[in-house]
Amino acid sequence: NTPSNSQVGFFGTVMNLLNTLIGAEILSISRSMRFCGLVVSVGLMTFTAILSYVSTILTIRLQNITHAESFYGLAEVLYGKWMTVVLSVLVLVFTYTCCVAYLIIAGNDIESWLELLHHKDWMEGWKRPIVMFIYSISMPVVLTIPKKVKFLSIFSTFAIFSVFFFAIILVVKGFTELAPNGIEKTVLTAKMNIHFFNAISVYSLMFALPAICLPLLRPVKPKLQYRYQIVGTSFFSCYLLVIVPGVIGYLLFGDETKDIILENLDIHDIIIQIVRFGFFIVVTTSYPIIALTIQTQLSVIIFKVPDPASLSNKKRALVLLLTNFPPVLIAMVLPNIYPVIS
Repeated sequence: NTPSNSQVGFFGTVMNLLNTLIGAEILSISRSMRFCGLVVSVGLMTFTAILSYVSTILTIRLQNITHAESFYGLAEVLYGKWMTVVLSVLVLVFTYTCCVAYLIIAGNDIESWLELLHHKDWMEGWKRPIVMFIYSISMPVVLTIPKKVKFLSIFSTFAIFSVFFFAIILVVKGFTELAPNGIEKTVLTAKMNIHFFNAISVYSLMFALPAICLPLLRPVKPKLQYRYQIVGTSFFSCYLLVIVPGVIGYLLFGDETKDIILENLDIHDIIIQIVRFGFFIVVTTSYPIIALTIQTQLSVIIFKVPDPASLSNKKRALVLLLTNFPPVLIAMVLPNIYPVIS
């Protein structure tokens, strides 16, 4: 149980969960619809969201029954040592991937701003890794250092408002352009091929709460119905914020939809730059929230301690290094997001 003075409330937890769910992936939803067409994509997205919601409820319920302190501990009680190791590796790969994607998205925003300043060459060749390293170390990595996550709810709230703003901009753009011009001719209703798996991978990344919910719910009062309400509110809000701009973006650009939908929009438009800044905050503050799950997994695997904040300074420094080094290194050398997300 968490002391009441350190508990995170309903709104703050919903904001943290939404910020975790809605990160870089929302910018790739429209592009993913190129794989299977509009109808199949919406159906897949809905199915994935429902499956993820049920899985999250089961995870919370099982944690309440077993009193496990982490996803690792829960798996150990349910499956034993070897399956726990396998599951932990999968969760680590998944969460590391999320962190890499967030860093690349932020790098894309930085590149657009440098282009406006006529210094786009700073994101080319050997200069790009240096810029990415400076950004990563000075912002998202620094946010993984504090032991308590309560302060992140402030950034999470701003980030979610930024997502709302992004959704509103695409809705307005949809009304102003789809009405006179109609739907882009390359938009497909449905198709099925091997790229079905690329599409469902993006949607699974979008609704990834079962794998990362326990660390974020630790500072919430342990009342099941209360936690169910938090999860339900988060999922419903996430679904609407993802599907509405995702569909509109695909209807607008069809087969020309870029990996990141913002690349289809004019970088000289001040409104679009405001959206970019908002998403820069989104991915920067989503990184430490996902990194908390990585820290928890590593802490349990290496030191058998479910709460990384309780580690000694030396042990915690090692966990922080192992948490941040792989995603920062990959983001420095990999400029494209879609191979990472897929």
